[in-house]
Amino acid sequence: MGFLLQCKQQLLSLPRPVLQREKRWHYLWLVFSWACLLYACLRTWQVIQGRMYYLLDSDMSSDLLLGYVLRKEHTLLSTNWFYSTELRVFHNHLVFAPLFFLFDNWLQVRTIGTAIILLGMLASCWYFCRQAGIGSLFPAIGTLLMMPMSEVYFRITLLTVSYPPHLFASFLSLGMLLQYIRSDRRRTRILLLVFQAAFSFLIGMNGLRQVLTFYLPLVLAALFLCFVYSRPKADATLPGLAIPERRLLIGSLAATAATLGGWLLNTRVLRYHYHYTSQEGVHFAAFDGEHLERLFFGWLESFGFQTGEYVTSTQLFL
Repeated sequence: MGFLLQCKQQLLSLPRPVLQREKRWHYLWLVFSWACLLYACLRTWQVIQGRMYYLLDSDMSSDLLLGYVLRKEHTLLSTNWFYSTELRVFHNHLVFAPLFFLFDNWLQVRTIGTAIILLGMLASCWYFCRQAGIGSLFPAIGTLLMMPMSEVYFRITLLTVSYPPHLFASFLSLGMLLQYIRSDRRRTRILLLVFQAAFSFLIGMNGLRQVLTFYLPLVLAALFLCFVYSRPKADATLPGLAIPERRLLIGSLAATAATLGGWLLNTRVLRYHYHYTSQEGVHFAAFDGEHLERLFFGWLESFGFQTGEYVTSTQLFL
């Protein structure tokens, strides 16, 4: 907070022409970034809608079939049909199932549901940016989310919408945590903490994926920041924490504990009622540098890297 106040005072101390020039560049940046976001959304949706009729893989079919079964049974979980590799408690079926009450055409359900899911991903990103104090960067971040940075990203995120639910959960959880840290009202903080814990428990019921990819790094980052910014006290054994760091630690620990509780429910109860492939068969293996190299280059390929292609090649974005 002291750093932000110092920056604000420095900006206010600038001459008026400099302030006007800074404001002009800020407005130009907002107009340009919003124009990029609008173009990315329209162009990406044009490509998605053009391919929707001709492309329907097994994952996309499974999402629709699960939504249709849940609509027929009027339930949120079904013992008659479920996804084979994980129990989907919070996923696309929460959008597709209600749409089957309105439409009988599966292609129509898929098209409208895809639009809703992608808009939900952008809305959660906007909420996170607002709570993080970087609201003016949302159009740029949203543009990156909606751009086909690679064939893999376009297929699994934008076309089949397999990963937007996970992005939605991450953005929403981070946004609630930041709002909890910044809120001055005690009642608001309690409500946010309760809702954060309930939502994290729901995410944990999906399985181990979000626990390892989001909540575990979150709590480790919170512990690291608290260690770095803690102040030693002469009359106390444990170092003291300022209010923001203390709330960060409480919020991240509560969310992680809740999602671990949901994961335990998944592994100890739900997997005996829904016979899907769980992650309990995964074991640690000996370190393999070649496997780590493939993992690293596979991560780069998600951002458009292709061996043998020129840096300026348009194929990087197709």
